[in-house]
Amino acid sequence: MGAMLGPRALPLASAVSLRRLASAPAVRLVAVSVRRLALALAVALTAAPLACAGLPEERCDAICACLECAEVERDACVVDTAAASDTADAYGCGDPYEAYVDCELTKSRCRDDRFFLDGIDCAAERAELAECQARGSSLD
Repeated sequence: MGAMLGPRALPLASAVSLRRLASAPAVRLVAVSVRRLALALAVALTAAPLACAGLPEERCDAICACLECAEVERDACVVDTAAASDTADAYGCGDPYEAYVDCELTKSRCRDDRFFLDGIDCAAERAELAECQARGSSLD
């Protein structure tokens, strides 16, 4: 392995030149801009998953409260629900999907270790989602 070079490994003239360069206003501006960009990117990357994670997690929490899921089952539910949401978004059907899941969360029942909707509950939302996805997948 090669030896690590530290600040003392540079010739004195190079170290002085680097200090002058680093103190130049343009370099300081670039350094501040890079730090701000990195901070903005970190905030955006942190906030994006939080915004997207709400609906799948909420749905799976409701299901697993009823079915007493193991952690691995809940995690699989979240992955499946997020994939269904992504698919709906790919078809341009994010709003109808969200309306259906919101309805499901509001009207679902838990009885005898079953999480279910009665026959007519959310039928309109389910139909709207199906129609939207059919339109999104047509070759017209």
